[in-house]
Amino acid sequence: MATFSTTSKTMRFGVMAAVTVVALTVGGSASGGARLATSERLAPAAGACDRNLGTAARTPAAPGACRAAGTPELIWQGHIHLGDEPGIYGDALYSGLSTEIPITLERTSTSGPERTTLVLETEDVQTFEGYPGHQITVYLHVPDPEQPFHSDQVVLTRTRLTSADNNRKEIRVNLAGRQSPYHVSVQIRQDTEVPAGALDDFQVTRLSNVATDFGYIASYGFTPPPVN
Repeated sequence: MATFSTTSKTMRFGVMAAVTVVALTVGGSASGGARLATSERLAPAAGACDRNLGTAARTPAAPGACRAAGTPELIWQGHIHLGDEPGIYGDALYSGLSTEIPITLERTSTSGPERTTLVLETEDVQTFEGYPGHQITVYLHVPDPEQPFHSDQVVLTRTRLTSADNNRKEIRVNLAGRQSPYHVSVQIRQDTEVPAGALDDFQVTRLSNVATDFGYIASYGFTPPPVN
């Protein structure tokens, strides 16, 4: 992806147009050079407290350190490409301008904080100065009290992903007053204030849950609610 930073919109679009012409003339991509296929990229290294990735190669944590800090719990891992240039990431799944990951959270204790933290990891996020960045929205899916067998979507939190996050965004989710299990979805949407043809092509690679004292556990997808 062509990267540039300037406070002048006129200069920014001038540079954008020039780079696009040169890239297309030589048969390249306006968003950057060759990308590695998914099979050629390394999986994220296991952290000392990560209980869902291979533990053989990781450095053991000090006693009690993981419980105090909150243990990362891997929910999903893969390669989803967001942007406007399909195919530049080899065998990564191309989802266009947005993607939404469904998960189920369950509370393990009635004590402790009524919140958890979701950690979204990405590759190649390079947002432009003067634009808000990619939008992340966390929704809660709850039964519609007025229509049986229907659901409402409630916004729990909304934030932005930018270059300043260094491809790792912590999203704090407040679940106070809600009933477990929680059917939650995490939507990542391109910054569409950027003109078409100049979007930031990047990948979503990992979603984890970090809860103090294992107060919340997470699973990929929506699990059915318990039958009363």
